[in-house]
Amino acid sequence: MKTNSLKSALLLGALSLTVGANAQEVVPAKRDLHQHNNITYASTIGPDGRIRCHTMEADSIRRANDPSLPTLAQEEEALQREIAKFKAAQLNGEAKKIQYTIPVIFHILTDGSGAENLSAAQIQAQLDQLNLDYADQAGSSYAQSADTEVQFCLAQVDENGTPLAEPGINRITTYGDGPFGNGDYEGTNGIKAQTIWDPNDYFNIWVSDLSGGLLGYAQFPSNSGLGGLNTNGGSANTDGCVILYTSVGSVANPNPQGNPYNRGRTLTHEAGHWLGLRHIWGDSNCGNDFCADTPESSGSNFGCPTQTTCDGQQDMVENYMDYTNDICMNTFTNDQKTRIQTVMSVSPRRSTLGQNNVCNLQTVNDDIGVQAINAPTGTICGESFDPELVVRNYGTNTITSFTLNYDIDGGTNQTENWTGSLGAGQTTTIALPTQTTSNGAHTFNASTSSPNGNNDTNTSNDADAESFTLDGTGSVVTFTLDTDCYGEESVYELYDASNNLLYTGGNQNVTLPVTATQNTATTDPGAYPNETTIEIEWCLTSGECYEFTLWDAYGDGLNGSAVQGCNTDGDYQIEDEFGTVLASMQAPNGTFTFSETANFCLSGVGIDELAGNDFTVFPNPGNGIFNVTMTEAVAGDFTVSVLDVTGRVVMTNVENTDVFTIDMSGAAAGTYTVAIQTANGTMTKRVILK
Repeated sequence: MKTNSLKSALLLGALSLTVGANAQEVVPAKRDLHQHNNITYASTIGPDGRIRCHTMEADSIRRANDPSLPTLAQEEEALQREIAKFKAAQLNGEAKKIQYTIPVIFHILTDGSGAENLSAAQIQAQLDQLNLDYADQAGSSYAQSADTEVQFCLAQVDENGTPLAEPGINRITTYGDGPFGNGDYEGTNGIKAQTIWDPNDYFNIWVSDLSGGLLGYAQFPSNSGLGGLNTNGGSANTDGCVILYTSVGSVANPNPQGNPYNRGRTLTHEAGHWLGLRHIWGDSNCGNDFCADTPESSGSNFGCPTQTTCDGQQDMVENYMDYTNDICMNTFTNDQKTRIQTVMSVSPRRSTLGQNNVCNLQTVNDDIGVQAINAPTGTICGESFDPELVVRNYGTNTITSFTLNYDIDGGTNQTENWTGSLGAGQTTTIALPTQTTSNGAHTFNASTSSPNGNNDTNTSNDADAESFTLDGTGSVVTFTLDTDCYGEESVYELYDASNNLLYTGGNQNVTLPVTATQNTATTDPGAYPNETTIEIEWCLTSGECYEFTLWDAYGDGLNGSAVQGCNTDGDYQIEDEFGTVLASMQAPNGTFTFSETANFCLSGVGIDELAGNDFTVFPNPGNGIFNVTMTEAVAGDFTVSVLDVTGRVVMTNVENTDVFTIDMSGAAAGTYTVAIQTANGTMTKRVILK
């Protein structure tokens, strides 16, 4: 849920007041950095005495029993950093669209004869419903509903590669027919740890009779290698979901015993937790589920009510992460999809799922293929690029040789003959020779052939392609932003001299220009994480001049010292490919209120050579008055700018004559750059003011 609440009075002393000569402006306090202070972890008992979900309580118990685990709040902060990177990659066209297929194994706990011993048909119905729900095929009426691009398949083989008699099913009779509680499942000697299949290859789901009216619970993707956290595999042996057997079913084939929670949505809900989703009410009164497109709710909803409880928007009771009846549910949103996709891309036990083809009975002895193209991608600054790709052995035999074929835009085929030793399931990264092509958009194609000198009978995984753009006239310029305690308040823009917006980044919900305080949240699209270094490469044209503006939605710049409990000031710097600082933050401690603008020109060798022929400056060095003469007539108006050594524009003027003066009498002594921008380009020359 998108939170617009003001920061608590205890944190910032209620409201900050800015006193003018004749009036007071009330500035809203910032939101609380601590999103988890008011969370209720205890399970909620519904009106019918059942517990729809036990995930939050189980999570708190697990962390209490394992001090090595980070807090849920720490993991959320780490996930928010990864989400920001994911969204930035999407905005820059660098994110690849991925359809994930997750292999599933249902561990059915039974004595072999009771109703809990579900049939293969019931398991298939549950899987079908899971796929419909995650593909946005359940009839949602919300504009923000989304296909998560995640699907599930029944495992065809066990951990040893032996075909399963019943796909996706592992019947366990060791423990009897239950009922079982959380204490039976968890811990080193619990059912989960003793029966789990490798969580890198399988999504483990335990199905049984459960005690206490419990319908199910899941384990969050914790300790998953998210940035800023220490990886800890201690909870890998309990990773998965636990669900009540009467909840297994589908809308088309409901379980006859579990109404109104008998159409498969318990697993849809718990799998959402397993993929990183939170309850839509944030487990507190009008709390935060870290998704901006789910309305706030005062708490869990039961049945299928129509009500508005928090933010003026009707509660999204159809969301799978609420507690409503199965027949009421039909929606995942775009922001929930983003969380899921981010978790699938950064969590080792999630990202590896599907790579070992345990849902595919087809086995090929010699099977090699291109798994990914690391480079080229996006916009490449320069006249050449160095391809890099990852090749995987999808077969059962060790691969000792294969041929790698590659081309640009389907042109001349080039080959690379690889030799070595690549075991079943292993990958290798291959760097190819430097490539050159024309400026513009292109496609790099790569494919494999002749594994071990034989035909590859499974050609479906042989090839991959990646689109990219080559800018041979461009130069790499690096923008580095160190965010303060409120990274979500920052937005930048970069314009060229013709006022064309070239690059922008940061919180997409901030309205520009910023002239008054605006509410922001870490979950806003594009929002940067707090106290983090963001590094972005731009491809700019040598000899051109640019205007960079950094906006702050709250109005306190990058000043962290103004925030109680945080002393991190932000900063920024813009450097060319040679390490020359073109622009950097001017305001001390980042106190630039709503915006700071820096102008800079990017000089190149070719421009400097031309500059000496196109205009002259004299005297140079000079005492303040510089005479400029254009060596060739310029048609129309042109812009003359003077920049200091930091790239800051100290003066600018529009001229239309071949001879004019620049008066720098009031400027400090030092070295400056005179930049003349005409319709044909930019000319620069260094001058020294004595």
